[in-house]
Amino acid sequence: TRLLACSPEELLTYKGMDIGPTFVHPNYRHNPINGDVSASYNKPASVMHFSRESNFTEDYLLFIDADMLLVRDLDPIALGAKPGTVVSEEVGYMIGSRNAMAKNFLTPEAVPLAKPVGWYHVFHRSDILRIAPLWLEFCGK
Repeated sequence: TRLLACSPEELLTYKGMDIGPTFVHPNYRHNPINGDVSASYNKPASVMHFSRESNFTEDYLLFIDADMLLVRDLDPIALGAKPGTVVSEEVGYMIGSRNAMAKNFLTPEAVPLAKPVGWYHVFHRSDILRIAPLWLEFCGK
């Protein structure tokens, strides 16, 4: 399912709704929580709205960007995903876990556990329901 940040007005003229299953949620470019303006809030807002409102029944969710292609099936369990463990890919150029940023959000003992990850995330449903609103909240800090 594709996640689309779109206002009701934008949706009236949006072309492409027929390309596949699409979950539409409010656009968070103008973040209603903190008043900040940045399209970067749409990723955590998408996950939050989808996990709360879509009534999905799958045990695992794969979150990827729209420009990613899958060339074979992914087995979440074989990748190591399970309740309490989100699977992602190490992305060496992401510096947020190596500079002082992690100290702003984590307890001192958790800081060394922060890793530079991205590209895709495989969540167990129990984790995404708990993580999604926190992801949006922490992005606003």
